[in-house]
Amino acid sequence: MPSGHTALAFVLATAIWQTGSGLPVIAGFALAALVAQSRIEGGEIHSWPEVVTGALVGIVVTLIFFSPESLMGGAEHERVRINGACCAGAPARLYAILQL
Repeated sequence: MPSGHTALAFVLATAIWQTGSGLPVIAGFALAALVAQSRIEGGEIHSWPEVVTGALVGIVVTLIFFSPESLMGGAEHERVRINGACCAGAPARLYAILQL
C-alpha cells in the first residue's frame, strides 16, 4: 500500500512548486524527501516501492488539480478577481467552489 504520509508531503511540495518559485520550492521538496526517507528507515513502516508510489501519487494528483485542462483538451484557464487581483487555474476553481 502506498505511503500516505509521503503522498501528502509531495502534494504540499508540488503545490508550492505550482504556486511559487525559488527557495520555498527547494525546501518543500527537501522536506518531502525527508518524510519519504523517514517512512523507509527501519524497514518496518514502508518499503521503498511503497514510498516511491506514494510520492508519485501525490505529485500526479496535485498536477491534475492544478492543470486539468492539459488532460481535457486544453481549455482556457478560468479567471476571477479576488480583492482586485486576478487569479487563474486551481485558485480560481477553489474560489468559485467556495463562492467567497
